[in-house]
Amino acid sequence: MHDARSKCQKFASTIQAIFEEGLHVSQDSLHFILSTISISDIRELETLITDPSNCESDSLIELIYFPDESIQMRLEDRLESERFQQKDEETVLEHLLSCRGNTLVRFDGLQPVLTIRTLENGVRAFLARLNITRHPDPEFIRVINHRAGKKEGRKYKVWLRNMVMELRERDTVFLKNLFVKMDARHDRFNEYLHFSLRFLEESQNDTDLFQSLIQHKHRCLKHLQQNNRLEAYRRDHNIETLMAHGIRIPHTDNQALLLQVAFADDICLALFNKNI
Repeated sequence: MHDARSKCQKFASTIQAIFEEGLHVSQDSLHFILSTISISDIRELETLITDPSNCESDSLIELIYFPDESIQMRLEDRLESERFQQKDEETVLEHLLSCRGNTLVRFDGLQPVLTIRTLENGVRAFLARLNITRHPDPEFIRVINHRAGKKEGRKYKVWLRNMVMELRERDTVFLKNLFVKMDARHDRFNEYLHFSLRFLEESQNDTDLFQSLIQHKHRCLKHLQQNNRLEAYRRDHNIETLMAHGIRIPHTDNQALLLQVAFADDICLALFNKNI
């Protein structure tokens, strides 16, 4: 029991150290913040996020206390070895809230740096996003560690931790085969894995992943055909005619759709030994 509390306390101290070193607010997050609230000086942000009457404060706090990929990669080895459980997460939170210090906030391309009292809502949001109680199958982790480089493997495990769903056995088998049957050190493996994770999230209710890949490919091809027809129609008609007929030309990246088709083909061949 003492060892469990000790490891939780040490992990809480690591998180507080990250707060004190500084959280980085990206350009996209900064743009959202500045488009949401009207301030003339970034230092006014502290007053706004600590004002309980401000309806935007919760969303602003969540943007600031967002563990980006670099932070998650820094913590991943620890999470993998400690294998925290739900009661451990509660203990970590307890320690963080009982010894709150300061948080340094850095804004991409802007000065000054803000130093604010570490916020309870921010601590809760940060810890929740770390998904410290999510643990993929140990054998799958061993496959990742063996097949991928140390840095890339750590990133892939962060991606798994950030999925919107818990991996089921069939998902784990699918991904394990992806690492075994495709080259995890290939230049494009990042893209294959990213495609696969999104595909699995979108196929949660499907029973046959091979058939789901076929359907995914066909949907992409259908979108490509529709885009080509609309593009041909656009070339032959001016914007006024299109508007008069209620036709809106969507912005779709055909190259991205072609890549989706190629990924589906390659994965089906590698994992199922079938062409589609």
